[in-house]
Amino acid sequence: MAIWGGISVLTGMATTYTGVLVTRFFIGFVEAAFFPGALFILSKWYKRRELGERTAILTCGIMLSNAFGSLLASAVLDIMDGVLGYAAWRWLFYVEGTLTVVVALSATCVLPDFPSTPSRWLTPEEQALAQIRMEEDGGGMKKVNIRRVRQVGSFWLCQTAKFGGCA
Repeated sequence: MAIWGGISVLTGMATTYTGVLVTRFFIGFVEAAFFPGALFILSKWYKRRELGERTAILTCGIMLSNAFGSLLASAVLDIMDGVLGYAAWRWLFYVEGTLTVVVALSATCVLPDFPSTPSRWLTPEEQALAQIRMEEDGGGMKKVNIRRVRQVGSFWLCQTAKFGGCA
């Protein structure tokens, strides 16, 4: 997220059409990893049956941030035009990019990546409970049914190689 915000600030500094295209490309490149990454982190903290609700909360949060981000953008575009000789659209990238960097760096100091990562806001007991919950949820994934793997493999071979007479 900090890189995302930094590139956003750079977009405001671009002086040519090519510069804007390049920075927007890289912002899209970095932004594309956000949602899958957020889902991955959620999957490390919540059980499978809890993930649907947490994903819905994340999606609602994204919608709310878009709504309030639009209000912030409107205020910046109205107030900042011509301040220090910069156009309002540049200020928009400076303000929103800087806020993104500040929030991202703050989050790295507060939020742990995984239940096994040390945390300032979780007691050792809470951290152990989070780890146990995730181990319980993934318990069924540790056993591999070799017969089932062979069935899937032979079905795949039949479908891809178009062998005749496969059952």
